[in-house]
Amino acid sequence: MALSAAEVAALDRTPLDPPPTQVPAVRLDASNFDFGTVLVGQSADVTLTISNTGTAPLTIQSMCSFVGGFNAAAPSTPFTIPAGGRQAVTLRFTPVFGKAWSGTLSIFSNDPRNPLTTVGLTGIANSCPPITLSPATLPDGNVNTVYNQTITVSGGTEPYVFTLSSSALPNGLTLTSAGTLTGTPSTTGDFMFTIRATDANNCSGDQSYTLRVVQPTLPNIEVGLGAMNFGTVTIFQDRALPLTLRNTGPGTLVINSLVVASSSFLGDYNAFVVPAGPITLAAGAEEQVTLRFAPTAWGWHRGTLTINSNDPDQPTARVLLYGLGWLAETETGGSLVAWGANGNGQLGIGTSIDAPVPVNVSGGLLAGKTIVAVAGGQRHTLALSSDDRLFAWGDNSS
Repeated sequence: MALSAAEVAALDRTPLDPPPTQVPAVRLDASNFDFGTVLVGQSADVTLTISNTGTAPLTIQSMCSFVGGFNAAAPSTPFTIPAGGRQAVTLRFTPVFGKAWSGTLSIFSNDPRNPLTTVGLTGIANSCPPITLSPATLPDGNVNTVYNQTITVSGGTEPYVFTLSSSALPNGLTLTSAGTLTGTPSTTGDFMFTIRATDANNCSGDQSYTLRVVQPTLPNIEVGLGAMNFGTVTIFQDRALPLTLRNTGPGTLVINSLVVASSSFLGDYNAFVVPAGPITLAAGAEEQVTLRFAPTAWGWHRGTLTINSNDPDQPTARVLLYGLGWLAETETGGSLVAWGANGNGQLGIGTSIDAPVPVNVSGGLLAGKTIVAVAGGQRHTLALSSDDRLFAWGDNSS
């Protein structure tokens, strides 16, 4: 059925629906932030992202916190975020004294539905600077061996007091208040503990340690000879004999010194290389040292070689040294000369008068003989001729 003219006119006067309204909408990427622990007077920052999910520009009019220490550092307000856009905001925590802080950041905007949005803020203010203990790890210790390690500190204010804050030390060790870990551990194993250093302002720092106590790898010195006989040596000459030093232990042997108690015995340590300092022998190693007997007076000479090392069971080893300083020698051509004391006729010069200077021994049975070797005792002399005949003279009482 067709509309009348009046009905058509009425329809023309009916208003249309209004167009949709464009509005901004605020959205935050987090509702809470924890700044952790911050030193008093210093700052920590976090980032809050504000998004505009609406269809109109979003204006952030102001951001503020009513708790001291929290604030929105950047950007400054007001600022505008276009529809569909976002803005990073730096939030800052700057505590003024030590305590646990909590507050709220209020954000005011032109969002008609949420003109006020909030973010929860927390943080801990520490009035103490970082206190660091060194070393970070401890060297291993040996059971039944003295252990000594000093703990040092950086940061804070002197003086420091050191305490054990958790667990226990190995049996036999103690921690002094000055930070020295000392004693003789009596048990092997791994021992975990924490040392705390507290400064003059009652600020503290902790360091956790694991101390391993093991069986020691010790050296063991072995000396090749207990006594060395240099035989008969003409005075002002010398004879050299070798002495072997061995390390039969698993640890490194350090021979600190070789000392001879008699000036008639000389040690040059090594027949090939003279070391500049102590002799160090690895496990299982050996070294040959050379000793020389150089008498300057007639008669028997005795001495003791003392060997000082780091062998814990035998820090001092000794070798007996002896030899006879004699006053007879062969000359070129096989003749024999002798000098010195002659109370027993041991010079073989036909008298018992001492001879302060060398005298040729050529009479009697030695006449015409070529002497190739000579030896003797304190009161007698032996001479070997080139025809393998042995001659003896001097004291014949026994």
